[in-house]
Amino acid sequence: MKNTKITLHTLVFSITAFIIGPEYILGLPSPNLTGLSIVMSLRTLRPTEATISSSSIGLSISGQTLEVNITTVIISMSAAMVFVFCILCWKQYRNIQKLKKEAYQEKQRAELLITSLKDEVDQEKRKAEHLAASLKEATKELTDRIGYEVGNLEVQFDIKNTDGDCKLHYIYSDIMKTRPDAVVCRFPHKLRVSTAEGSFHSPPTLSRQSKLDGYDIETINSDPKMYEFQIKLRQGTKVSGYDYEAHLNRAFYMFQKETAEEKEWVGHHVDVAIKKLVIKVYFPPDYHVEDGDILIDVCNGWIPNEVSYSSEVDRIITYGLERRSSYISISIDKPLIGYLYLICWKPILKASLNLATQDIPPVKEAVTLPLPSTEIDPLTTNPLTLPEPL
Repeated sequence: MKNTKITLHTLVFSITAFIIGPEYILGLPSPNLTGLSIVMSLRTLRPTEATISSSSIGLSISGQTLEVNITTVIISMSAAMVFVFCILCWKQYRNIQKLKKEAYQEKQRAELLITSLKDEVDQEKRKAEHLAASLKEATKELTDRIGYEVGNLEVQFDIKNTDGDCKLHYIYSDIMKTRPDAVVCRFPHKLRVSTAEGSFHSPPTLSRQSKLDGYDIETINSDPKMYEFQIKLRQGTKVSGYDYEAHLNRAFYMFQKETAEEKEWVGHHVDVAIKKLVIKVYFPPDYHVEDGDILIDVCNGWIPNEVSYSSEVDRIITYGLERRSSYISISIDKPLIGYLYLICWKPILKASLNLATQDIPPVKEAVTLPLPSTEIDPLTTNPLTLPEPL
């Protein structure tokens, strides 16, 4: 067979890749095969070319010829290839097993997390159900103890001018006894002004019709900032409904520069069972509050706080919110006892008012009218409390 010359580097690199490869590529010990020492020694020499015959390989190195049995080389290379292939298959198998183990662990963690979240949801659901049941029971107990419930209550805050004077109008209708033996003879109320400059222009007054229906008003305590009174039924008067008005001076801050508070508000604290509650606030002419500066809120207690009853707020916004250019109104069916229902807004900039109206000095209604417009802090009102039998 005719000898064929090949580049020695090709031969060296081929043998190195298949025999020496496990040591340098995979970090494993090389197989102890015939011909390995020859290849290792070739790495330190400078061979130039090789000749291949039918049975051997001749290497020409520095003018000297070295002969290697080709059968030995082929067997060594084949063994190395099989060894490397087995190592790669084993490593792939280990990787697959590792991935399966990690996937199984992730699945277990996910199942534990789902179980934990489900338990938390169930726990919160039980708490909500317990709270709803407790609230329902407390409402029933309080209603039975008070002896009456209100069919409809409408609270109107009519802000007359940019001084913050306001007329407050409470309208109670369809008041009914909750048990036949209930003694309902009076309805306590309390009004308060919260601004530093605010005051009562005149005491709360029953409407003419309420007086004709057999209701009287009796003052319990009064000062410039707070007025406590009760509505009494004359003997033999049937419980039905009544309404009263109160006039306050400078009950609201109307412009941003007048107050450090971020918002003004009106509202009603529910302390007796009411089938339907309506709260309205009317603004003076040319006083326009942007929709983005209006907030509806519901919180527990007598004053606004950071804890909002979001589901009740959503119920109002979805079913009971009415917004017009001159007023805002909310209506709530069966409001929760113990909660404060609020309409909040951000005072406007004084420059945003109509310039024509600003050039004319406003006439203070407190001076020109028998009952000047005023405002009351809705949060401080206590329209209905536990009646006491005479």
